[in-house]
Amino acid sequence: MALPILVRALGGGWQEPEVTAYENEAALQELVKESPDLLSGEALATVDEFWVPGIGSIDLVGVAADGAITLIECKLRANPQIRREVVGQILAYAGGIWQMSYDEFAATWEARSGRSLLDHVRDKTGAEDAEAIRAGVVDSLARGVFTLVIAVDEITDELKRIIEFLNTVTTDSVTVLGLELQYVKQSDTEILIPRTYGDSLAEVKRKSSPTGRKWSAESFAAEVAALPAPEKQVVEKLMAHGAAHGVRPWWGVGQVPGMSWYYRVSGTTVSLFQIYLRPTGTVVAASIGGLKSAAGLGDAAAVRMLDGLRDVAQIAPSLDHVTADSLNKYPSIPVVGVLDQPGVIEAFLGVIDDVRDNGT
Repeated sequence: MALPILVRALGGGWQEPEVTAYENEAALQELVKESPDLLSGEALATVDEFWVPGIGSIDLVGVAADGAITLIECKLRANPQIRREVVGQILAYAGGIWQMSYDEFAATWEARSGRSLLDHVRDKTGAEDAEAIRAGVVDSLARGVFTLVIAVDEITDELKRIIEFLNTVTTDSVTVLGLELQYVKQSDTEILIPRTYGDSLAEVKRKSSPTGRKWSAESFAAEVAALPAPEKQVVEKLMAHGAAHGVRPWWGVGQVPGMSWYYRVSGTTVSLFQIYLRPTGTVVAASIGGLKSAAGLGDAAAVRMLDGLRDVAQIAPSLDHVTADSLNKYPSIPVVGVLDQPGVIEAFLGVIDDVRDNGT
């Protein structure tokens, strides 16, 4: 039960505020959208009514500077769905975007926000590294690393108990929080009293698990050494090229070993490819979208990479979904069956060299 609040003007008597409730759930949703830092204290880019195929629209989705994804459902206590249905709803949404491709997630985001995902996150969070944001989103989607928030005007004991249970029995990749936002208004003054439930249990769970690991040169090399010979040889050639011609590596975060090589292209430092050692097979993501969004490069550099890769017959099918009108893509190219074929990795690196040397 929310605590009663009384207000008074100086020298006057105590009285109940003029407004002690949200007009409707849309008002609660709009408040969270305008002030997403209420969720965790960190800056987030947010969109509302994010469509999940076959399930419906999530009230709000947020993305942080490191690519962490937050899903938010808003409910008023007066809504009977606050009892159990909202929990099923938010779990269904999480299941719906789990293993969604980056391209589909980014396209849905842009359709709602009117701007690209990477630009939106950089603007709202101050993050500068678009490749790091993208890599974080890819990892979050692949592993189902989500923070699930149920935002309410007044939390129930039943909902608190469900949140505690879910944080106890789920893996560290899922955090479930209840956010109570008690609202009152008196004249021109608005008062918001936020309370968060479930964060302590979630923090204990995160600290006790290894899946949020940060990869390093040494740990990534150990994973590469364990790959079957054809995959290992391709990854070693990519790593050697980056070491010889790149500016710096970026080591991924998460259960799946990942890394990215940054190069200088026309005076701009940008990632040209990423390597992910997935359990289902190693893939290399071509940074067409990274070139498009990089300062001083843009469409011309992205098209140069796209056209160069399309000229390699074995790689071309991996680019079928990329067009000159949709250059914000990072197509995944399988190592097994594609890049491990005779001459293909050399052709791929030839395209990298062409982009690196000629830029736009």
